[in-house]
This record gives sequence, structure tokens and C-alpha cells, in this order.
Amino acid sequence: MNNSSVNLDPSQLLTAISLNLDSQFYAASRDHSKRLYSDIAGGQAMPFLQLNTKRSGDINCHLQLDSTQYTGKLSYSKFRKAMAVMLLGIKTRIEEEQSLNMLTSEQGDIMFNIPGIIQNKDGTNVMVCGLRQVQPGLMTVRLMFLDPERYKAEAKKVAVKVDAK
Repeated sequence: MNNSSVNLDPSQLLTAISLNLDSQFYAASRDHSKRLYSDIAGGQAMPFLQLNTKRSGDINCHLQLDSTQYTGKLSYSKFRKAMAVMLLGIKTRIEEEQSLNMLTSEQGDIMFNIPGIIQNKDGTNVMVCGLRQVQPGLMTVRLMFLDPERYKAEAKKVAVKVDAK
């Protein structure tokens, strides 16, 4: 089947991604989620999700973490807190049928501008979720920490304080 030209509903796709993130990092055992975090924090792209598009075949998704713009030292607990805030924002937008704030790059990458904003002693940090098509039938789900300066006003209103190590 030809899975190079599949149209996926953004809301359904983001729902599948957020449910799998929840499953992998909150419902799974602590050992499993820490191992997955360790792998993606170490720069690996890990198998994450398989989407069956029925007509066009399966799309395999890997998970990656880009923490290059994280302020301070990223730990497993800080990562999970930022993700929890982001997932709550995603869930709220999907349930209330609000805009998913999708931004696309010239290369076709997609970013859902639904930030998970946390504050700790090192400063404010912002996590978002994005997608990159690597090749036909293979996508990467990218968890990215962005420059918090772009979210300064919003951070003052909604940031979650984190005192974890």
C-alpha cells in the first residue's frame, strides 16, 4: 500500500499520540518509563506508536526528545511534570474542540503549539509536541523544549512550579 500520501486528522493523531505518551510515561511501570526517558534523553529515537490507516497501511512513529533549549538540568521528574502540563493542555483543547495551534515549517514539520510550562529554581521551561515525516510510512513524534522567552507572558499565568530534582 502507498502510505506516502496519507491525510491524518490532526485531532485524532494528537489524541493517539497523547494517549500513548500517557500510557508509556504514566500508566507503565516506573522502570519502563524511566528506561524510555533515558533512551530519548540520550538522543535515541525509540519505537513509539503504530498507526493503522486501513487504506494506506501502517505508519510507524518513533519518539525523540530535543532538550537543547532546556534551562538547567533536566531530570526524569521535571520531564514528566512538563509533559503532564502539556498533555492536560492537549486534552482540554481536543475535548473543547479548540484550535490545536498547528505550525508548519517549510520542510513539512508540524508543531502543536500547546505548551507545557513549568518553573523551577533554574527558570521557566516549555515543552511542546511536534511531528516530522522521516520517510513514507515513518514519522517521528518530537517532544521539544523551546526558548521560554517566547512564552514569558503565558508562563506568568500558567506555569507549574516544580521543586523536583
